[in-house]
This record gives sequence, structure tokens and C-alpha cells, in this order.
Amino acid sequence: VAGAFHSLAKLFSVACLATSNSDSTPFVVDSIGNVGMGIGSPDRKLEVLDTTSPQLRLTRDENTTYADFQVNGDGDLIMGVDGTTNQFVLDNGGNVGIGTSSPTTPLHVTTSADGDILKLDGSKDLVFTVGSTTNTISSTGNLSLKTTTTNDLLFVTNASERMKIDYSGN
Repeated sequence: VAGAFHSLAKLFSVACLATSNSDSTPFVVDSIGNVGMGIGSPDRKLEVLDTTSPQLRLTRDENTTYADFQVNGDGDLIMGVDGTTNQFVLDNGGNVGIGTSSPTTPLHVTTSADGDILKLDGSKDLVFTVGSTTNTISSTGNLSLKTTTTNDLLFVTNASERMKIDYSGN
């Protein structure tokens, strides 16, 4: 390994002199302060190139408390903490997965643990809209299902309608 100062294009680089390593520039700092690892001309403040399994680890306590970030062959960003993989996935289609490596919806949460699957704390109302239907869980604990159209309210279990309140309230 040899370190050298270069022209203004690359202020500092570390080159691997071993002929068995195809990456001749494992570390570069360019003239505007961009750092490249495995890449000769970084486009960002920190750019890491690894064509087999690109990963970045942030460590608090050596080998016990850390987070791994990696990009798989499909371009998905995968995060794992303390050795548990696929805890958070942002796929290249924009879907987010928590507890799943293959999210199929914009937010896909999977767990095998007992307890709540989703918990929202706060003093504001939770409002969600499906189509033109607005539903609210108020901060007072009331559940309000509202629609601005003449849609019915259906309660369905096991793929069968169990109760229906039509748009007139019947």
C-alpha cells in the first residue's frame, strides 16, 4: 500500500500495489473534500463502491451495538441492528418493509412477536384517507369513520360482510 498526494483532482489517495487486487485506488480524498472508498472519483461527501456486497456499519460499542446499512443486487436499501438483518427495507420501488425483506405495499409491517404491531402516540388526531373516504381516530379516543360521499360502512370478517351501515345511517 502506498499513500501519495496528487494533483488538484485528487488531493490524497491510497493505492494498493498488490497485483492480485483489481481495485488500485481503495481510498481517495478529492479536491473538494469528497471521500471515496473503492472508487477513484467520488460524487458525494462519502461514496463507497463494493460490487459484491456494499455495506456501511455504524458502531457504538465494538461488535455489540451497531447498525448495518447495505444495498442488495436489486438496489434495495437494507438496515439491520446488532446482527439482525432485514429489520428495515426500502426497496427500489419505494415500498418500506419493517420485519420483512420483501415489502409488497408502501408500508409492510411483519412481526411474529406478541403484542401490538403498530403503536401511535401523540395528542393529535390520526387521519387517514382511502379514496375519498376520510377516517379519523381522535385524540379523545373516539373512532370516527367518515365519508364525503354516499359510501356504506361495512364490517367484514373472514371475507364475509357481517354488518353494514348504509349511507343514510340504517
